[in-house]
Amino acid sequence: MEKSRMNLPKGPDTLCFDKDEFMKEDFDVDHFMSDCRKRVQLEALRDDLELYYKLLKTAMVELINKDYADFVNLSTNLLRSQFDCCQPQLLFSTVAKSIQSEVCSTEFCKPF
Repeated sequence: MEKSRMNLPKGPDTLCFDKDEFMKEDFDVDHFMSDCRKRVQLEALRDDLELYYKLLKTAMVELINKDYADFVNLSTNLLRSQFDCCQPQLLFSTVAKSIQSEVCSTEFCKPF
């Protein structure tokens, strides 16, 4: 089964790690840390991870806001279509009551 890939935010080119490493099925934090420590100091890694974390958080909020707007639009459209569907029923009900009222006002509905 193929997993769908999530699009991660790009981030600056100066990051000391490849963001796509996090999405690998065999991602191992120990291997990741060991590999990064060969190239940069822990402080630099921490700074880059904090920066990328902030980017991820911002992207997540934007995604939630985008999906929330879609959800609100969907529910609004459903309510509108429900109202449109009920509109003829209200019209028929009003007409039926008018006809019933007219028929009952004649001698057919009066007691003998």
